[in-house]
Amino acid sequence: MDISLSKIKTPLGSRSFTNINMDINDYINEKVLVGNYHDQNGKEYTFQSNRTATWGDKQFRYNTFVMGYWPYCNPIIVVDEYDVPTGEEYGYIVKDESIYLYGIVYDKDDVPNISNDSIAILN
Repeated sequence: MDISLSKIKTPLGSRSFTNINMDINDYINEKVLVGNYHDQNGKEYTFQSNRTATWGDKQFRYNTFVMGYWPYCNPIIVVDEYDVPTGEEYGYIVKDESIYLYGIVYDKDDVPNISNDSIAILN
């Protein structure tokens, strides 16, 4: 991952920007999700750079992206080998150095929201 800092002059003064030289969604995946975790019951969860996740005995490919249409959480979209969504979706929120995983429910306007209880709290 190639990261560089740039400074430019603007009418409001000098501003610093970070050039990450990669897709923003890959960057978010690397910085937020990639790693090995355990939930409150000791179950292992792994997220990899190639967007493969292992949750206990379950392994799947996923996509994640910067929030936009998802107002309450960040999405984990399960995809097939062609990156086509399978319809299985999860959400996550990073809070207090933990990742809270949730199921997704849709309201009457088809807006995704997190379920009332977390599936797991990962540390």
